[in-house]
Amino acid sequence: MRTNEVTSPASWARSLVEIDRLTKDYESVGANVQALKGISVRVSRGEFVAIMGSARSGKSSFLNILGCLEKPTSGTYALEGMDVMKSTSEERAYIRSRYVGFVSQGFDRISRMTALEYVGLPIFYSIVSNHLRNEKAKEALRKVGLPDSMYHLPHQLSRGQQQRVSIARALANDPSIVLVDEPTPQLDRRTSVEVMGILRELSDRGTTVFLVTQEPFIASFTTRQIVFREGLIVSDRDNHSPRTASEVLNDMPSIPMQGGIAA
Repeated sequence: MRTNEVTSPASWARSLVEIDRLTKDYESVGANVQALKGISVRVSRGEFVAIMGSARSGKSSFLNILGCLEKPTSGTYALEGMDVMKSTSEERAYIRSRYVGFVSQGFDRISRMTALEYVGLPIFYSIVSNHLRNEKAKEALRKVGLPDSMYHLPHQLSRGQQQRVSIARALANDPSIVLVDEPTPQLDRRTSVEVMGILRELSDRGTTVFLVTQEPFIASFTTRQIVFREGLIVSDRDNHSPRTASEVLNDMPSIPMQGGIAA
């Protein structure tokens, strides 16, 4: 079990994410609220990490800082060796666009946009040609098993397929980390397992995935589980026997899967 104690910097040499004594304070109705209270954690490339905890435990603040959406109050955060704490807002925007993928839930609300157009949005402002942007978006959709749904509109896709499109969008810029916030509450059990299978395959291929969930069943697919409580990490454990989607699906009523990540 890991703790909030800082390990030797030498042991962090191969870490993708390095966080040391991180704090985050907010002003609320004239009072100071400390959302994070000096947490330290390191995460290697390709880990599949569940972030768990009750409301106001600090997990959302942690995810926002990971995604460079918020700046810590104190402490250090390094991503791919870049010191996020010392970065300007413009530099954080660049880090966010280049190294971080967000699995959002908005595709179903954009009725006139095809899956290909939606997935290509993160690349829109990159200095690449339209052809390259489309090719990267198509590859991302192939990775989540939707090569034949590129020109479909949201209403032409199931909720599970919409979630896959959201994952593809997060992959469009080949990010180092993918952040997923509660992806399964609106999905049925089978579709939830399929989504977890996709995320697990991403981590197996070297993408570090952070998944916020309050469901122990969903967390059981991850390879590491970090639990927050009142701004502290109270548990940080490797899961040496994660569930696999294929095994769980085999025990369910037979309904063909729509595909995993393309080889």
